Amino acid sequence: MNAALHWTRAAANDLRRLLYFLSVVNDDAATRAIRLIVVRSRRIAEHPGLGARLARYGNLEVRRIVVGHYEIRNVVRDSEVTILQVFHHRVRR
Repeated sequence: MNAALHWTRAAANDLRRLLYFLSVVNDDAATRAIRLIVVRSRRIAEHPGLGARLARYGNLEVRRIVVGHYEIRNVVRDSEVTILQVFHHRVRR
């Protein structure tokens, strides 16, 4: 199943912040990290059941995928996957 992939404004801002934060130290590492997150997000759309379901969201099918040092949280609804957040795995959310 190939679900439609959408990003919330908050998730897109997370990527911008991450790119800025990493590029201050290493532009190449920043580009690689963002590229990896985007590629894995597309993979989530190809396989919406990927990742661990987070029970604390009740009936919403919110899942988490760890990509390198980063976590992608997404919600699956019908034939759509929406990226909710992207953050470093050490950040408590």
